[in-house]
Amino acid sequence: MRAVIIGFIAVTASSAAAEGKAKDVLDCDRGVAKACERACKDSDGVACTQRGLAEPAKGKQWFEAACKAGETFGCKLVAQLAERATPQDLPLAAATYRKACAMGSETSCARVGMSKEEKVPTAIYTTRLIEAIRKACDAKHPQSCTELGALYITGNGVTADVNTGLTAFDTACAGGELWACSNLGIQLGRNADTAKSALDLLERACTGGIAHACLNLALQIGESKHVKNDLPRAATLLDKACDLGHAMGCSTLGRMYANGLGVTKDLAKAEKLYEKSCTALSSGGCVELGTLTDGDHGPANYKVSLDAFLVACDRGHARGCMGVGLVYQRGKGTTKDFEKAREYYKRACDKKSGSACNNLGVLWHGGEGGAKDTAKANEHFKLGCEYDNGAACVNHGNSLTDKTKQLEAYDKGCKLEEKSACTKAADARKK
Repeated sequence: MRAVIIGFIAVTASSAAAEGKAKDVLDCDRGVAKACERACKDSDGVACTQRGLAEPAKGKQWFEAACKAGETFGCKLVAQLAERATPQDLPLAAATYRKACAMGSETSCARVGMSKEEKVPTAIYTTRLIEAIRKACDAKHPQSCTELGALYITGNGVTADVNTGLTAFDTACAGGELWACSNLGIQLGRNADTAKSALDLLERACTGGIAHACLNLALQIGESKHVKNDLPRAATLLDKACDLGHAMGCSTLGRMYANGLGVTKDLAKAEKLYEKSCTALSSGGCVELGTLTDGDHGPANYKVSLDAFLVACDRGHARGCMGVGLVYQRGKGTTKDFEKAREYYKRACDKKSGSACNNLGVLWHGGEGGAKDTAKANEHFKLGCEYDNGAACVNHGNSLTDKTKQLEAYDKGCKLEEKSACTKAADARKK
């Protein structure tokens, strides 16, 4: 009798390990601490954060592991712990906030005054992480309530619900989380009925050393239509925000000194404030510094201007790239270099700078810095007009033979307050 060999499906070590990891993740979601620890060791950043949130007082090691694994909220929590520790830990806090900003955390960007152009698109939180944050907030963990509020305000991973977001901020603020008080104040400041409460909340947070609160309190009393404006007081608050390390506080105060708003006009002081903002990693501050020292807006310092624009451009700021392009096209403080001008105008145009697209079109049209190409010139004039540059609309209109489309381009340029476009539109209608 022939033997019948019955085949069995072998379970490999790798598939067994994968099943084990999947089980750990599920058990972690159910609140099993040991499962979270095992999943964390397997580089599951969310599990690391979950383990830390389950015991926040001892969570530092888990939040650090989460951050190392690329989990955004874990990085924020590491930064917050450092921020609350000792003055010596503030550089670590700032560096970690910047890391979280680069990972897509807008609130982390705000904490160090970095612009949105300096980070990748907003990180979308997973359902697992949101549930972990929600549970921690239910357990009265203030930082988690602050984060939950921000998620509902922005609609990140959840259906946007302002009221739920405000409730979460209020819970965190009542628990002593001054950042939540600041966030709540910013939201309430948008309505006339709650503007007074907003000022009180922002004042509380600013007094407690929250630089972003000082900045927004200054903006409220300096610009809001809901409260009495007080520019000198706004300048004082911006000075405090700047001293606390908020780059936007420095650059905003710089603009006040550059234009004599609420303070005596002082271009030298404005330059120092812009430099401080730029050094604090604000690309906007670098652009302001480059503009102030370009010779058209104040005393010329061409080296400072070019260096500042280059830093801003390298950080992804379109106006920085545009500034570099202008420097090379005009040869201000350096040799004219149309090829480099094209390069930087293209970088700015790719970031939807209408003026850069227009200037690049001019170079293509004139054959400066490379081959002459009328088709590419017209293509960039069209782009520049689409990106709301009036001069580009005029150049785009000039390139068209279709009278209807030509008039549309001129009309758009006129609406963008380009006087030559208004003249062109009027002349076209007479024909």
